[in-house]
Amino acid sequence: MTGRPHESRERAPLLRDWHLSLVILHRGHWSAARHYEARNFWLGLLAAVSAAIAGTTAFATLSESPSTAVRTAIGFFSVLAAVLSALQTYFRSSELAERHKGAAVKYGFLRRELEQRIESDEGAMSDAKLDDFRVRWDGIDSESPPIPAKIYGRAVGSAKRTEIGAGASRG
Repeated sequence: MTGRPHESRERAPLLRDWHLSLVILHRGHWSAARHYEARNFWLGLLAAVSAAIAGTTAFATLSESPSTAVRTAIGFFSVLAAVLSALQTYFRSSELAERHKGAAVKYGFLRRELEQRIESDEGAMSDAKLDDFRVRWDGIDSESPPIPAKIYGRAVGSAKRTEIGAGASRG
């Protein structure tokens, strides 16, 4: 390893590939965070509504003997609330959303750093700088949760469409 900067022509394909990968990871983790936040919200909301319906119906029938249909409805909504609460706990959507947010922030830092280096150095990065950058990227990869395949696919498509559009405006 020499540590001397290489011509931008030599590093340009690598840096473009890295930039595209970081855009995909950044967008993918933000999308995954939003996905898990939404899942957590809807499971929590449905569990709360089910519990409220069961509780309100049970309270309303305290002074009278409820029919079989009312007792069945109370039982159904009580069980539904319990199942939804259990699913919310099992899926750990809130925790996953936070982990994906953290990964998105870190990939965003790397992406912006790479963009700044490309612009300021015109793509010239020494072997040592490339190694340091790759090691930091590997560290983020090792601590980040996987992006669900469907979300990752959408992030790839979005990043490639942006890249094609940016290339057309540069060319």
